[in-house]
Amino acid sequence: MFNDRIYNMNVLIVAGGNVSMPLLEKTVNEKNYYVIGVDGGLDSLIDADITANAAIGDFDSASELARDIYMDRQGTILLNQEKDFTDMHAAVNSALKLKPELITILGGTGSRIDHMLANIGLLALCRKQGVEAELIDETNRVRIVDKSCIFRKEKQFGTYVSFIPFAEPVKGVCLKGFKYGLDHVTVEKMESIGVSNEIREEEGSISIDEGYMIAIESKD
Repeated sequence: MFNDRIYNMNVLIVAGGNVSMPLLEKTVNEKNYYVIGVDGGLDSLIDADITANAAIGDFDSASELARDIYMDRQGTILLNQEKDFTDMHAAVNSALKLKPELITILGGTGSRIDHMLANIGLLALCRKQGVEAELIDETNRVRIVDKSCIFRKEKQFGTYVSFIPFAEPVKGVCLKGFKYGLDHVTVEKMESIGVSNEIREEEGSISIDEGYMIAIESKD
């Protein structure tokens, strides 16, 4: 369940997708993060004058400057270009070993839809291990919901909240405090009934009997 507790450990993963400098600086200032730079994401950190605590990747998309700074640095995890997992997957696995309360991913969206879908899958991996994780860009925040989640209107990321089944049908879905409510409904995978909802009360809540739901807060 998502709530407003103070996190004991927060990990920020910055990858090579779309990274807004204002969003990166705002995110870093909000919490005390352990920062992991993933390949091309290291350049965004350099541009923002933020030093990564760890660097992970095959460095195929990192600049020469990033390679000079991080490739031979103690603690850097250099991956082969030919592998059975993405650089982001390796970064999330490293983050999970730290047993964090929260993992925030920036640069996990962009022109590569395949990478973005895989990154949403990594949110589910975190959720299954009991770790809250979020994928953020300028206009969206994506999380995985199971059991229950509260969305407070004063702290919502954007105007709209959409709920899409992660994989199998999600059973016993209840929505309260939203413009469009649901009462113990089964939502089939890829069904659009949960798209573009809005919080109408001080808080909106979702509860689920079985399954995982992708929760997307959007600004536009």
